[in-house]
Amino acid sequence: MTYFVQDEHDDRIRLQHLMMGEFGFDRLTAEIYEALLRCGPLPRRQLLAILSQSHTRLDSGLAVLRDHNLVSVDYERFQPRYYAINPAVAWQALRADILWKTLDTMSPAESVLRVDHPAVETLLRTCADLAGVGGRLYRHHIAALEHRQWDADTPQQLAQLVCEIVSTARHEVRAVSKSPRLPQVSTFWTVLTERLSAGVRYRRVVDLDEVIAHGLQVVNRDLREWHIDLRVLEQDRIHHKYYIVDDRLVAVFHESARPRHDIRGVGRISRKHWTVLKYAKRFPDYARLAIPADLVVGELRRVSNVVLQQARDGLAPDEIAWLESLIEMGKFSLFHKEVGWSDARLSEVEAKASALGLARRNVEGELVFAYPISARQLRSACAEAQRAR
Repeated sequence: MTYFVQDEHDDRIRLQHLMMGEFGFDRLTAEIYEALLRCGPLPRRQLLAILSQSHTRLDSGLAVLRDHNLVSVDYERFQPRYYAINPAVAWQALRADILWKTLDTMSPAESVLRVDHPAVETLLRTCADLAGVGGRLYRHHIAALEHRQWDADTPQQLAQLVCEIVSTARHEVRAVSKSPRLPQVSTFWTVLTERLSAGVRYRRVVDLDEVIAHGLQVVNRDLREWHIDLRVLEQDRIHHKYYIVDDRLVAVFHESARPRHDIRGVGRISRKHWTVLKYAKRFPDYARLAIPADLVVGELRRVSNVVLQQARDGLAPDEIAWLESLIEMGKFSLFHKEVGWSDARLSEVEAKASALGLARRNVEGELVFAYPISARQLRSACAEAQRAR
């Protein structure tokens, strides 16, 4: 046996050991994943032949892998083919999800648990190990590049395709977006930051809800550390949702409220030159109309400071601290977990703050600070702030 074959054999054993031991996947699910890593896209009938399993058990294993965003589906002549998502991306994103869920589901008694807890450390280390082992077995496949045009049937599939085209960026990604936003946030952020680290530029026009949902501290990090060119535009002025990658690829979101006979699904990935060019030509107007995000963050911070000062008479100190966390971290706030609030206590404080007009649920169902300012009022305030400089 050559060293190469021995190494591959060792990696296959290691992959199954890590998946079954630390993550609790069953053997068949680990074997399905290994087959897709090594063989590339496979139709269901080939997987059945390779693994000698029943349809029901195979479908169950595929469902588990897709639920963990480790596997996705491609099409050849309208027939589905399953493939492994790039392990370097998939396991890093799963690592982020596990860390977030671990912190977000702690009981008050466990609120001291952090990333240095042995159980959490083990999971994080295992994700890194699986990314390495999986990467050595991986037969590279980017489904989005296999088609001149592809209509995505679900938001999850569209999110995966967007991640794939962004992963190919060499120079620039431009985006126009409004709520509701894509799922698979951790996967997208993993792909994007890898490209940003390689020198790719990211320019994005969003609605005000996105800034509020992400929190002022998080948005500031994106601006300062990642140098993202972020701009904010009134939602009713955003008539398209799309991503453009290097003027080669475009992902277009379809508006379900406006059914058309010439499109299907929830969105389309295209590398047709004229389709890409059509959306590329729209971006300068969106960017010109939009407000630089640093001005928006500055004005939102000023407004929130005024509101919090007025709210101190009616709220307890920990309730004020919770609101401050919503302002800074948005939907990523874990203040209620960090201080050991019960679900009942959180519901009580949310109801109290909502009644006072200080908190609300956005269109995504996320709990955010309720700024007493509209996007149009914000535009006027930012213009006034610019004139005063």
